[in-house]
Amino acid sequence: MFFKGDEVFVYTTDGGGCAGIISHITSKGVYLYTGGKKDKYFRADEIDRMVSHNWND
Repeated sequence: MFFKGDEVFVYTTDGGGCAGIISHITSKGVYLYTGGKKDKYFRADEIDRMVSHNWND
Protein backbone atom coordinates (compact mmCIF):
# COMPACT_ATOMS: atom_id res chain seq x y z
CA MET A 1 0.00 0.00 0.00
CA PHE A 2 1.30 3.43 -0.91
CA PHE A 3 0.49 6.88 0.39
CA LYS A 4 0.94 10.50 -0.64
CA GLY A 5 4.59 11.47 -0.11
CA ASP A 6 6.01 7.97 -0.67
CA GLU A 7 9.03 7.67 -2.96
CA VAL A 8 8.20 5.06 -5.61
CA PHE A 9 9.20 3.67 -8.99
CA VAL A 10 6.28 2.94 -11.32
CA TYR A 11 6.69 0.22 -13.95
CA THR A 12 4.20 0.53 -16.83
CA THR A 13 2.64 -2.17 -18.97
CA ASP A 14 4.50 -0.89 -22.07
CA GLY A 15 7.87 -1.61 -20.42
CA GLY A 16 8.63 1.95 -19.33
CA GLY A 17 8.80 3.45 -15.90
CA CYS A 18 9.38 6.53 -13.82
CA ALA A 19 10.62 7.38 -10.33
CA GLY A 20 9.04 10.09 -8.24
CA ILE A 21 7.14 11.09 -5.13
CA ILE A 22 3.40 10.45 -5.00
CA SER A 23 1.71 13.85 -5.03
CA HIS A 24 -1.93 12.81 -5.60
CA ILE A 25 -3.87 9.55 -5.59
CA THR A 26 -7.19 9.38 -7.43
CA SER A 27 -9.68 6.60 -8.10
CA LYS A 28 -8.27 6.32 -11.64
CA GLY A 29 -4.51 6.63 -11.09
CA VAL A 30 -1.62 8.40 -9.40
CA TYR A 31 0.39 11.58 -9.94
CA LEU A 32 4.15 11.56 -9.34
CA TYR A 33 6.26 14.62 -8.62
CA THR A 34 9.38 14.08 -10.72
CA GLY A 35 11.00 17.51 -10.38
CA GLY A 36 9.48 19.04 -13.51
CA LYS A 37 6.89 21.78 -13.82
CA LYS A 38 4.04 19.29 -14.10
CA ASP A 39 3.39 16.06 -12.17
CA LYS A 40 3.46 12.84 -14.22
CA TYR A 41 0.13 11.00 -14.32
CA PHE A 42 -0.21 7.22 -14.53
CA ARG A 43 -3.61 5.60 -15.11
CA ALA A 44 -4.31 2.56 -12.95
CA ASP A 45 -4.75 0.33 -16.02
CA GLU A 46 -1.28 1.21 -17.37
CA ILE A 47 0.61 0.49 -14.11
CA ASP A 48 2.22 -2.95 -14.10
CA ARG A 49 3.72 -2.58 -10.62
CA MET A 50 4.87 0.06 -8.19
CA VAL A 51 7.76 -0.43 -5.77
CA SER A 52 9.25 1.64 -2.95
CA HIS A 53 12.22 3.70 -4.04
CA ASN A 54 14.65 5.42 -1.68
CA TRP A 55 17.10 7.92 -3.18
CA ASN A 56 19.21 7.88 0.00
CA ASP A 57 20.39 4.30 -0.53
